[in-house]
Amino acid sequence: MTILEAIGLSKSFGSNRANDGVHFKVQKGTIHGLIGENGAGKSTLLKMLFGHEKPDSGQIQLKGQTVQWGSPREAFRAGLGMVYQHFQLVGTLKGLDNVILGQEPTGSLGRFLPAFLQPIDRRQARTDLEPLIRQKGWQNIPLDQEIEGWPLGAWQRLEILKLLYRHCEILFLDEPTAVLAPHEIKALLDDLVALKTAGKTVVLVSHKLPEIMAVCDEVTILRQGRVVGREAVGETSVQVLASLMIGTSAPQAPKDTSLTAPGSRWTQEGGTPLLTLQGVTLHDSTQHLDVLKQISLEIFPGEILGVAGVEGNGQSPLVELLRNPKAFRKSFLRRLGLVPHHESLEGSSLVQTRGEIRLKGQSITTCDAKTLRGLGVGVIPEDRCQEGLVLEMTAWENFILGYEGHPDCQGFGMTRLPKILEAWSQACDEFDIRPRDPWLKARQFSGGNQQKIIMARELRFGPELILCCHPTRGVDFAAADLIYAQLRAAQKRGAAILLVSSSLDEIFHLADRLVVLYGGALVGDLVTRQTTPEEVGYLMTGLGHHGTT
Repeated sequence: MTILEAIGLSKSFGSNRANDGVHFKVQKGTIHGLIGENGAGKSTLLKMLFGHEKPDSGQIQLKGQTVQWGSPREAFRAGLGMVYQHFQLVGTLKGLDNVILGQEPTGSLGRFLPAFLQPIDRRQARTDLEPLIRQKGWQNIPLDQEIEGWPLGAWQRLEILKLLYRHCEILFLDEPTAVLAPHEIKALLDDLVALKTAGKTVVLVSHKLPEIMAVCDEVTILRQGRVVGREAVGETSVQVLASLMIGTSAPQAPKDTSLTAPGSRWTQEGGTPLLTLQGVTLHDSTQHLDVLKQISLEIFPGEILGVAGVEGNGQSPLVELLRNPKAFRKSFLRRLGLVPHHESLEGSSLVQTRGEIRLKGQSITTCDAKTLRGLGVGVIPEDRCQEGLVLEMTAWENFILGYEGHPDCQGFGMTRLPKILEAWSQACDEFDIRPRDPWLKARQFSGGNQQKIIMARELRFGPELILCCHPTRGVDFAAADLIYAQLRAAQKRGAAILLVSSSLDEIFHLADRLVVLYGGALVGDLVTRQTTPEEVGYLMTGLGHHGTT
């Protein structure tokens, strides 16, 4: 039985036609995959199906009846729910309050009082949630704790629980595994199968084709805003889906072997490191906690150093400290849930940094982000929307963000717009940024193209050190190959790259050498081609220790 159908949906943003006559059909009680390159129109289709955007033409049918959503709230009431790639949760609220937010039970007296005086009946909410939690085996979710600092897998489950609490029959999940560690991905995929078994319908958007093959019944493929295929998963293959996505055979990106292994090229030749950390410790005395513990490492020019570890073991604090040592204080620890929100930011002495950070032999322990840019440090941040872009600004403004004072961007106190637009056009060619319109706002680009804008900006002026976090998170494989090629090109120019990634495949594909973080400590320093993912995974779990290679 068809539960949801899009018939000839089209949507344009200015001259950019995001969806062009899309036909999309989902069967009740199945997991339906939706795939396509970045910019193929997946997000726009979801937004129309869920009421965020109004179609220019076409129809949406729910259980055979034509519907027109005025807002996502109307779609919610009709049984549709969305888990966004960027979670819609409030870190300072408890788990229970996040689940019921916007649909709080008020008890029998609530209907007689104005909205701002209605009491929240949390006991009733808990009663309603208990069978759902028991059915899913999620009794370990601490509903009475603030969620800031929870593992991302727990946030994901809370998002799903929020939809089940609202009795949603159809669940849209947009790149749900993009931010999860490997063990969390398996748990989520098991949860999706359990939802299907319980009679729910799931629409899964993912760039990870093995995940699509593992759990989906059918898959629809979009390319350049149009449906180019609909396949039964049991009758297709990863290769066929990849070919449909990009219109040609799936590209194979062989590992560049032109560089000698670091064990001989750098350490044996006695090269001079570009970046040195010596005994770097980050201590939060309010929690009696070392977030980073005696970190000592070196990165050499022309080297890609991977940082592996289950998320939450110090990778994010390490990068934040390196990108802006002077400003790294309680604000970031608070975002990690390691500093209470009621504490004043002014007591920054409670967060103590020890050790030495040197760039090209110069101490940068007290430098700010602007100074580091001037020293040749580029940053591809962990969260492109929160840390890499200003979504309400235009593409060209984001393209120069942080470099506004550079001579190529400003002269005699005035913005050199023609030169910037020329550079933007060249970046669109080099990085395949789509659409090419520099006047579109950053939020109007797909996640993959937003990432390309950041990459183009940060690599444009030839940085000597690149702090690169999850460069292909939420990016399709064709765009990932392009990003890999650009990082390789920067490496060949002599840049040192610190690569933080939750994907071991990505680290093994790119890195010459890798270090492993566990509990804020460095527990392994390995030459990539002389080790295995299994050995690295063993170190990531804290079960072993490997000395410096």
